[in-house]
Amino acid sequence: MKMDIRRIRYFITFCETLNFSEAARQLGLSQPALSKAIRKLEDEIGGPLIRREGIKTHLTHLGRLMHEQLQKVDATTLQAELAAKKARQWGHATDSDSGHVYHRTKSILRIPSGMAQEISRGGNCPAQCGS
Repeated sequence: MKMDIRRIRYFITFCETLNFSEAARQLGLSQPALSKAIRKLEDEIGGPLIRREGIKTHLTHLGRLMHEQLQKVDATTLQAELAAKKARQWGHATDSDSGHVYHRTKSILRIPSGMAQEISRGGNCPAQCGS
């Protein structure tokens, strides 16, 4: 299953309001564009996230479950975006400095040590990391 982070963020914003018009306004989208994006996310996930009853909308059981999980995905994505931005600002976004960027990214993302060892593939942090 492949999900677009923009649609995930649209869904999270919708969940905060349970109102297509308000969520679209907050996102700077038209209401039809937001509805289409959420329908596409529902197709990707394979089930309805929202139950529409006249003018009221509710999250389905799947919608509530996915809202919780997608918030975690969004938070992790934001941390990764921040780590990449910081790596670029430090001027360490090249392959020659990959150990240094990896070390800093690991600490920013708070990657568990077991996973970090697997990700690092045995790479060592250069002396300039300070660790």
